Formats: sequence, structure tokens, C-alpha cells
Amino acid sequence: INYIAMDIKAPCDKYSKVAGKPVDFNKIKRSVKIIMESGLPYEFRTTVVPGLLNKDDIIKIAKIIKGADKWYLQQFKSDIDLINKELGKVKPYSAGEMEEMCEAGRKYVKKCEAR
Repeated sequence: INYIAMDIKAPCDKYSKVAGKPVDFNKIKRSVKIIMESGLPYEFRTTVVPGLLNKDDIIKIAKIIKGADKWYLQQFKSDIDLINKELGKVKPYSAGEMEEMCEAGRKYVKKCEAR
């Protein structure tokens, strides 16, 4: 294994909505803990979808992964084949808005970058 990567879709209060099905958030938190304590290289990722996630949500997620090595905030892309066709109408956050969210994330994790 080169590294472990885990997507974190949303904070607890929005996870099931963003995932599109019921989710046991305790399992998400347990997975985060296992990964962070594994001793293996890892990263967390969150795709930031306007209308589903905002800066406050990013801060809530950051608190869940507090102390993490790497967290990438992925720019939402609406120009690809999406499962939820309604999302095709969503305008992605600007580079400046993404950087604001990364700055908020850096207060909790070692490295937080947009990609």
C-alpha cells in the first residue's frame, strides 16, 4: 500500500443527505481514527459541492479529522457525467472561495489544499 485515501463527504448532520442514503456516522469516525493511528501515509478528501457544503461544513469536518496529515478539498466539477443530473446546473466555488475553505481547514490539520 502506498497510502490510504478516505473520502469524507460531509459533516455528521449532512452526511446521509450528501451520500444519498442513510449512513452510520460512528463508522465514519471510527474509520478516521483507525487511519490516523495506522502509522501508514494517508490523506482525507472532500469534494466541495456548492449547495451541499459550505465553509461552516468544512470547519465541522476539520474538527472530525483534527490533527490529520493531509486533507484535500476537491473542486466540484459539473462538466462530467454525474449520477445526480441536477448537480449539472451547480456552479463550482471560485478559486478564492476554495482557498478560504482551505485556510479554515489549516487551523485543524497539518496540510489542507484545494485540487
